[in-house]
Amino acid sequence: TEPMWAADFEAYMKMVLRAIEVGGVDHICFGADWDGGGGLKGIEDISAASKLTACTTLLLGGNSISSIAAITGLTSVSTLDLSNNYISDISQLPSMKGLRSLNLKGNPISDASPLLTMTWLKELYISGSGLSKDQIASLYSALRGCSITVDGYTP
Repeated sequence: TEPMWAADFEAYMKMVLRAIEVGGVDHICFGADWDGGGGLKGIEDISAASKLTACTTLLLGGNSISSIAAITGLTSVSTLDLSNNYISDISQLPSMKGLRSLNLKGNPISDASPLLTMTWLKELYISGSGLSKDQIASLYSALRGCSITVDGYTP
């Protein structure tokens, strides 16, 4: 396929920063096709997201992602949507101390214990994650200040 633009990630980000300068940060939104390119050199997969060091909201739902290693260094992210991917290992999430809202809905999470230490979370969405009732009960107990949304469970 032909790239949409003859630009790379850095040129794209310069354009985004200029748009923010002109329009203001409250009026700029952009996206990318993280699991299939999208026509921009340098955004062929989620590894490009590691360059978004000032990003506060990262919406990666439905992108066939299986590993989150590339984004766990993004300490400015406060809202992270990883819903409906293929993520089973969430052991690196506790390094994201800025997270306040985390959506893991629809991922085959194998072990919820990394979430138990994330007491700074305010919202957690884990419906359809395959967690056992015991794991979910542990989350409710450990994350008392967090609003947890999970289908079919009442604490």
